[in-house]
Amino acid sequence: MKSVYNFKTWLLLAAAMLMVGPAVWAGNKQEFSKTIKRNFPLTANGLASLDNQYGKVYVKTWDQDRVKVEVKITVRANSEQDAQKVFDKIKIEFAEAADKVAAKTVIDNGGSTWSWWGSSKVDYSIDYDVVIPNNARLDLANKYGDSFIGTINGATTLNIKYGNFQVESAKNDLSVFLGYGNGTIFLANNVVADGSYCQLKVKEAKSVKINSKYSKVNIEETGTLDANSQYDSYKIGYVHTFNNEGRYDNLEIGAAEVLNVTSKYAEVSIGELKSSANLDLKYGGANFGKVVKGFNNLNLNGSFADYKIKVEEGANYQVKASADYAGIKYPQVLKVVNEKEKGTYHEIDGYVGQKGARSVIKANLNYGGLKVW
Repeated sequence: MKSVYNFKTWLLLAAAMLMVGPAVWAGNKQEFSKTIKRNFPLTANGLASLDNQYGKVYVKTWDQDRVKVEVKITVRANSEQDAQKVFDKIKIEFAEAADKVAAKTVIDNGGSTWSWWGSSKVDYSIDYDVVIPNNARLDLANKYGDSFIGTINGATTLNIKYGNFQVESAKNDLSVFLGYGNGTIFLANNVVADGSYCQLKVKEAKSVKINSKYSKVNIEETGTLDANSQYDSYKIGYVHTFNNEGRYDNLEIGAAEVLNVTSKYAEVSIGELKSSANLDLKYGGANFGKVVKGFNNLNLNGSFADYKIKVEEGANYQVKASADYAGIKYPQVLKVVNEKEKGTYHEIDGYVGQKGARSVIKANLNYGGLKVW
């Protein structure tokens, strides 16, 4: 399980980096804080841009055409003099226009990312509490910190590295860039995500489009899922249409209407297929726990791939399969119309139930196997 090993390794590394970061308090240091408050007018559908590091960001909305920003800088140091040196190095830059408000954390670290990390004198965190207009757009970047988004109506972009995020409800388009962290989306319209070495959970969305690698993806319910995956683990509750191109993946799907997968070195598990599937697998396999009667078609291609298909009892369907260096097993109730075996080649054409049924299982295999029952 190379993918799991790599995922755990990077996750532990990320956790270790966070543990030694400036937000970790140590010893008997004193706490000093500084709060910056700003209010800016913003058009109803304007853009709020936030860029932070080493702290938490909270964003919620209200029915006013203005942005309220409160930034709390907390420093733990051996003395007020040491704390002031840190305050002097942290700046919050603000910019405003009629249709855009921006707040950005700028840290003067002397040209070294690690200059304060592990220091025996100071630790610090920078936390944002922001309120934006109900229909405003949001662009949020946060590094080495967690982000919490309430219900938001405007288009939203999140760029999260070495931290976690949570979105309560995104009613417009949501774009996510997540690296070395965890993300949870409770409710969303359209999600576009790019994730690496992360865990992403979506409870409900109209559609999800994702590029992922070395990650774990859990989607409870969505209409359409388009995934480009590498070394990933996907767990899906219900999806109407799942389109996947990947390699070295584990795909677990509870129920799907339509399934389209092209992959190498992948294991695919489908609890229930309701309509159709098109699979092209190399060095892997797929297990269909139940194909419901009245399904449309299954088109299966494979090299060194095994397919196991359990069709619901009482279904009428046809089986048209050919295999070279691969076994074909079919149910005893299959009425064989044509069967050809020559050397390593095996071909079968038959039907279960009514002849000429609309439902068809087609397979073309080289090395591997097909089992239908």
